[in-house]
Amino acid sequence: MLALFAQKGGGADEAAFAGMMTTILIVACAALAVGIAIAVFYCLTLSKALQQVRSGNRDMEPGQVWLVLIPLFNLYWNFKIASDIPSSLRREFRERGMGRSGEDYGAGVGKWYAICCILGFVPIVNYVSGLAQLVLWIIFWIKIAGFSKELREGGGGGDYDDEDDRPKKRRSRDEDDEEEDDRPRKRRRSDDDDEDD
Repeated sequence: MLALFAQKGGGADEAAFAGMMTTILIVACAALAVGIAIAVFYCLTLSKALQQVRSGNRDMEPGQVWLVLIPLFNLYWNFKIASDIPSSLRREFRERGMGRSGEDYGAGVGKWYAICCILGFVPIVNYVSGLAQLVLWIIFWIKIAGFSKELREGGGGGDYDDEDDRPKKRRSRDEDDEEEDDRPRKRRRSDDDDEDD
């Protein structure tokens, strides 16, 4: 369409302008497509994390994370995600006996990310908050992905004390092998030679 406008105007300047506008439009569409793809992967990560949590421990259903894609509504929904997903993970980890004392399961990072999203609308502050928002978003995403992987793999096998969430002291592997292995040991050849003498 812009190319037709440039031809109708008949000038070389208009043709250059139309070409530049077409390039900008293509770059903007590509950036939008990449942004949407990244947001989809982010939502998939959050949804998969919630799928690892038993339904009785969830404050949010896996499908609800997709509401963060709604413009402006996401300003509120980021706070909901930052509180509900970590609290769901905390309950699931404790129920499985994998909880850790002092772990917030990403709640702090998620809340600061949500705050930075709102500060993005404040002039002057938005320059700093935009960078902080990006960093906090990536950290939150990585933390939730890590907790999801840990739940999926069963991390630790429930080897934690109920009272203070610290790992129990484990025996060394050699001690386990000695107790489980009750086969007779082979005698060394030098011992056999000594007995023969």
